[in-house]
Formats: sequence, structure tokens, C-alpha cells
Amino acid sequence: MARSEPMDVLVTSGQSYTGLNVARSLGRAGLRVLLGGSTPASPGFASRYVCGHFVYPSAARSPRAFVEAVAQQVERWRPRLVIPGDDSTLAALSQAAHRFAGRTRLACPPFEVVRQLLDKEAMLALAARLGIPMPRTVRLDRGRPVGPQLDGFRFPVVLKPTAKYVDGRGDRFKVLYCRDTGEVARCLAELPPGEPGPLAQEYIAGNWVCGAALLGGGAPWLSFSTGPRGRCRPGGWACGGWPSPRTRIWWGTWCGSSGRSAGTGWPRGSSGWRTGSAHTSWM
Repeated sequence: MARSEPMDVLVTSGQSYTGLNVARSLGRAGLRVLLGGSTPASPGFASRYVCGHFVYPSAARSPRAFVEAVAQQVERWRPRLVIPGDDSTLAALSQAAHRFAGRTRLACPPFEVVRQLLDKEAMLALAARLGIPMPRTVRLDRGRPVGPQLDGFRFPVVLKPTAKYVDGRGDRFKVLYCRDTGEVARCLAELPPGEPGPLAQEYIAGNWVCGAALLGGGAPWLSFSTGPRGRCRPGGWACGGWPSPRTRIWWGTWCGSSGRSAGTGWPRGSSGWRTGSAHTSWM
């Protein structure tokens, strides 16, 4: 493809169905889409709605190399917009936003907002302040025996990193399930030296709901929720569709929504974020 044919949008995460669906939707709208993925076998590469594709290093394992690869493609194809398709590419691109200033636009908020959104301890603290129930959770100290730290916990427990993709080193794992304290101890021993202790959380069985939103100037333009097997409920809070008032307040506080519909309601959120997209999940 000739250099004289610029792309409209560069989308990441072609190895996932999220990236594929974003690229497909934009292509159907008549936009020229360049899709990146972390593996040559990325399913999105075969889409007829993709005008070009490229392979980049994993943003989770090598965020700096990932940013360099994306910057090279931006220089070559001059897309008007870059859309990160998952948490790892979102964190890497927002942290390197200066690399793209004057060259393209990034569809993501400032890195400090991303850091807050991906910080699980901050999210749990906000949930506690707003009175939202959450599973029993503790930050594990790798220098102490595991047993006393999990005294009274029901097993299995779930291990999660405290802040994903925000330290420049990438993420070592997403979620680990442990049936007893012995498995927890083995998981901690396998972490690299100096890696902070993860969160340990009681496992709660049940259905989950994920809410997503696109905001502009503090007003929700589009919102929807999904459940098991990808069931989608368009409308979200703009149609009064949130599961509970407390969850609605949490969402507005966290993401910076100004109201349940354009121009009304909630105060500016704690993150200060007024333009962009975000999602959160709850049981």
C-alpha cells in the first residue's frame, strides 16, 4: 500500500475480539482502518474491513517497544486517530502521549486518570467510601507468612495485581485462583524480586455486569452494559438502566460523569475525566 494513502484510524488489540469489533465497526462506516495486534495470527487481520495491519510487541510485557512500534506506524500512515483496544495498550499509549503530540490524536484520557482507573486499591477505597459491598480483600506482604494474612478468608481466593500496566514494566499476570494458602505462597514465590505483593480477594460466584460509556465534555454520549455471554443492554444510566443507585453514584464519581443525561445531575468525578471512554464491572 502506497504511503500516499493515509489511514483514518489506527486500532490496537487485533488479537482480541475487542479490537476486531472496533475495527469492523469503523470499517463498515467507511473509514480506512489500520489494525495492530501482538501476534501474526490476530483474528482481526483477516477482516475485510481492515485496510492494513501490523504486528507489535506485547504492550503488557514490553510497553516501550510497543509504543515505538505504534509511533512508526503513525509516522508512516498518518492516521487521524489512535484507539487503544485494551488496558495494556491504553496505559502504554497514555503514558507516552507526548510522542504523538501534533502527529495524531489518542482516544484516551491523561495518564494520571488511567493510573487511577487501573489502580485496584484506589477503586476499592472509593467503593468503601460510597458504601458499595465488595469481597473481603487484603494486600499481601511478601515478607510475611501467608497464613496469618489470610486468617478468616474463605477459599478459593483470587490474586490480582494492585495496579495494572502503570509502572512501565508491564503486567506479570491478570488473575490467579488459589485453593489454599500453600498455592498462594507458591504464586508469591514465583513473582520477580521486588514485585509488590498482590491483592488477595475472596472469590464470589455469581453473574457479573460490565458498564461502559463514552463521554464528551462530561456528558455521556453513549452507554451500555453487558453480562455473561456478551448480552448487551444499550442505554446504561442515560436510560436509568444501572442495577442500583449506589452503583450509579460510583460510576459517576469514578469516571467524571456530569449527569444521567446531557447537562444534568451529578458533580464532576474524582478522576476529573470529562472526555473519553471507560468501563467498570460489578457482581
